[in-house]
Amino acid sequence: HIVFKNGGVAMVDGKQTNLIYSHMAMIEMLPDGRLVAAWQGSAVIEGAQDQRIYMSFSIDEDGREWGLPQSMPDALREAGQWSPVLHVDVFGLLWLFYAETSVACLRKPIRRKGQTPMPQRWAVGGSIK
Repeated sequence: HIVFKNGGVAMVDGKQTNLIYSHMAMIEMLPDGRLVAAWQGSAVIEGAQDQRIYMSFSIDEDGREWGLPQSMPDALREAGQWSPVLHVDVFGLLWLFYAETSVACLRKPIRRKGQTPMPQRWAVGGSIK
């Protein structure tokens, strides 16, 4: 089972990933009966510069065993990625839609007296990819 825990580590079948923040998960069934899950994640916090879409595929048809999550689509990433949506079309092709923040929308770090500084973060939203 996939377990997402805010403020903790994303787990896939008990294997830790390097994600501290995981959110907006969705699951779709593939034509062969396996499942695929997609979510937005970061090793730091929501909107951090490393935020991207992650995907994991079930190894079995019951969704009891899962492969380790992979960042998708890593080579195409320009900025923060948000809100993944999965869709299998009538031809059995898996589509991943998501929003990506404009490169110009990187907020400045926030520093408040007596508090831990908030790192630079991407503004939520963006263009659909």
